Amino acid sequence: MGKGFVSLKKVRLKFKNGWTLGLDSKLKVYPWGLRLSPFDIFFKDHKIKGYLILKRFQSSLVFSGEFKGLLLDLRGFNFNQFRKKKSHKFWQFIKELPVSGKIRLKFVKVILPSYHRIKNVDLLVKYYEGGNYFLSLDKANFCTLNLKGFLDYSSEYKYVFLKILPSSGDFLDLFSCLYPKDMPRILLEGPFKAEGFIYSDGEKSLWENLYGELIFTSKKGYLYRAPLLAKVLGFLSPIDIFRGKIPDLESDLLEYDDLEFKGVLQNTHLKVEEYFLSAPGFRLFGEGKIGFPWTGKKVDFTFYVSPFKTLDVILEKIPVINKLLGKTRMFIYLPIQVVGTYDHPKI
Repeated sequence: MGKGFVSLKKVRLKFKNGWTLGLDSKLKVYPWGLRLSPFDIFFKDHKIKGYLILKRFQSSLVFSGEFKGLLLDLRGFNFNQFRKKKSHKFWQFIKELPVSGKIRLKFVKVILPSYHRIKNVDLLVKYYEGGNYFLSLDKANFCTLNLKGFLDYSSEYKYVFLKILPSSGDFLDLFSCLYPKDMPRILLEGPFKAEGFIYSDGEKSLWENLYGELIFTSKKGYLYRAPLLAKVLGFLSPIDIFRGKIPDLESDLLEYDDLEFKGVLQNTHLKVEEYFLSAPGFRLFGEGKIGFPWTGKKVDFTFYVSPFKTLDVILEKIPVINKLLGKTRMFIYLPIQVVGTYDHPKI
């Protein structure tokens, strides 16, 4: 094969869904393969730049390239269409091709079909002959959380690891981002710091063995909505030692001084190892299990609640005693067990 090139200017393709795909580039031909570089791809309000190289290697084809842009909006894109029989036959055909390679994707903002937004995405996609692939997420920011991780997927074994790097932000931004179309069940406002990880693996399914850890801390914020906690506070408010110290979360917000959360993700539930809330008038400490939505949302949680007395204020001013007693010190506390489901908790 000799050398040559084909200039591709204002190439436009129209699809049944109304999308128009445009391409401006130069296709260069070499003895070893093809190079499409540089190129500009246009569709909807997008402009994607990059390059694509296709090389012959013995009896196989190896590709490499990069796609980058300011925006990748996937709203309206139906991924379920790939589960149809025709798509299954198409992907089976692709898997049988002697093709492998890697593509790097860099986008300032990605909007998913679920309307969730991811910023500063740097993703490397590796594809191997036979349909196996490996994803390396070198950088991304999802709902103010800095992420890094990878996914290895093959017919024999699958695993994923996602690291939440030390991150900081505001709870209001976090929950608004997590629920882009619905009102969040839990809603807070205030600065937070977070870190953690999620790991899962399996032979048939990626989510056979789920494990992870989530840690959040916050100082000086407001709690607007929290159904489980509202149930507990509603139970406490008529009791003499708590009367006048606890707001009604159904109609008022709860100001807090400190909030700490540490949870461990397991196959069927979230195990809360530490939940601490310090608010004007009372302190609350909790631990227990909360089931995931796909396992019935079962709850088995124990809260320990103590009224905030003048004695506590005095002891906080004495450094040695304050350090010895710790943040969860409680001279008078009321244990409360909550069972049932998250949607319908019972005390």
